[in-house]
Amino acid sequence: MKKRILPLWLLLCLLVFPISGLADDGCFLMNVDALDMTRLNQNDYVQYYLSAQAQGLRVTKQIPGADAQPVRLSLTEMNGKTLVFDKDYGYQSGAFDSGNIYLPYLGGGTVPYLVTLYVGDMIYAMPFMQLQARLYSNGACTYGAHLYDLSSALGQDWLMGTMLDLNALRAQGYMAVDVCASNRYLIGQADIYYHEGRISVTLSLNPSANAEIHNLSIYVNTQCAALGNAAQGTAYGQGDWIPVGDAPSALLFMPMTVSYDPAMLSTFGYDLSHGYLHQQLRLWQENLAGM
Repeated sequence: MKKRILPLWLLLCLLVFPISGLADDGCFLMNVDALDMTRLNQNDYVQYYLSAQAQGLRVTKQIPGADAQPVRLSLTEMNGKTLVFDKDYGYQSGAFDSGNIYLPYLGGGTVPYLVTLYVGDMIYAMPFMQLQARLYSNGACTYGAHLYDLSSALGQDWLMGTMLDLNALRAQGYMAVDVCASNRYLIGQADIYYHEGRISVTLSLNPSANAEIHNLSIYVNTQCAALGNAAQGTAYGQGDWIPVGDAPSALLFMPMTVSYDPAMLSTFGYDLSHGYLHQQLRLWQENLAGM
């Protein structure tokens, strides 16, 4: 077969046919005639027009000319170079429609596919990025040490608390702490402000997360040795001014439940032996010692 060359009539079709998108049945509708074949190697174009949180794929194409032509369609999962679909549709004319092709579940993360459509002696090779599905009602908190790494009495799940260096916060007036969800993704940051013996916490979430916060509570404890539960004391909300007095440090615990899109988000690591998390343990020990 010879390499396809984009004909003039196909360029004109871009003005007529709608751009591909997600259909009501959960499958991504890829209208080959609506795609700009000169931009298929551009990340922004692929992200906007050829990426979706879809269960499957459906490919359509207007068969050129009056005569029926042989049509074949294949889908290759590119991470494992695995052929997941290959079908000969025989001779087709007019409007070709592949029907719904449901994709295998391959776990979390974005899965890249190569969609190859053969029409007569023409070959159309197009990427499709199957984005990870939205996560609903997952746990989230500020980044720090797992509560059970601080004390087994504080919690048993993955949720974290953040030790705040209040002396540093007094000096600079502001600090930011990452907000993580599902023990994997960074969804934004908590902005922490200090003013006259009080702190205030608000969220700045990554727009790519498209996050919805279902519930959120903020607990700040300056005397960690007395804690039997990380959610001990008054539960505050975003923007409330929380008294910390002249304490040198405090444990910030901000459990929340969120729904969000993880596909475009960064992940985080966890290593208590050095860096930021090692400093978190030091602040915790100093607080216990009354320093």
